[in-house]
Amino acid sequence: MRSFHSVGVVLKRRNFSEADRLVTVFTRKYGKVTVIAKGSRKLLSKKKGGLEPGTVSDFFWVGERGLPIVTQVKIVETFTPARKHLGGVTGMFQMLEIVDLLTPDGQENEEVFLILVDSLRLLTTDGSKRLKLVAKVQRLLKALGFGPPAGLNEQGIKLYLEELAERPLKTKRFLTPHLADSD
Repeated sequence: MRSFHSVGVVLKRRNFSEADRLVTVFTRKYGKVTVIAKGSRKLLSKKKGGLEPGTVSDFFWVGERGLPIVTQVKIVETFTPARKHLGGVTGMFQMLEIVDLLTPDGQENEEVFLILVDSLRLLTTDGSKRLKLVAKVQRLLKALGFGPPAGLNEQGIKLYLEELAERPLKTKRFLTPHLADSD
């Protein structure tokens, strides 16, 4: 079996069978990849922490056909300060959802990876983050080739994203007002 290794940001995870999880990761080397994490739902699983959405982890997986199987996960960065406030968590999940919606599987894009990690780091800082996060979303759209029309405000960007995705965003609100107030 062929083995792979890359640093990646966990975009989402969902339960799969009794003890496993399907995890979607945006990696630096391979782009968006969906992997299966065997035994990760077990209480004493060592993989559990590295598979949380918004966590940057070092992934090792094997497989040539079907879903690759995660063999090892090492946590690199968790963005803990962003997880302490509603605005930070909402902003984190919004960025993860946008990257998941607009990126195809298996297409490497290091610029998107760097923008995503930088956006998550921004959410850990003090002060107003709202306008900075809107700018990060615009950079992300440009890096993906979806350059938004000039002069769009926050609501316009949200509508543009929903048009690209052909569905409404699942996160409560795009760039929630809590980001302006959280510290």
